[in-house]
Amino acid sequence: MFGMSFIYVIFNDEVDIYWHVKRVLERLSSVGSSLPDGITPTLGPDGTGVGHILWYTLEAPEMDLGEQRAIQDWYIKFALQMFQV
Repeated sequence: MFGMSFIYVIFNDEVDIYWHVKRVLERLSSVGSSLPDGITPTLGPDGTGVGHILWYTLEAPEMDLGEQRAIQDWYIKFALQMFQV
């Protein structure tokens, strides 16, 4: 999705989600005036930790991004798919 930017806000489990989402919306509305014309920040749908099964990070600073992507696509992805339930 060329030209799009995403910022993920992850809250701790013990916080009041609705209060914090309201604060994020307030911040988005104040930032909107400083953005170029035609740019409108919006809040996406809520996501929960229930929908996230696994997160991982591939850290290989000695490899370029192409090599890291190849490892992701040809090794890690297939290894993780073997564990489907």
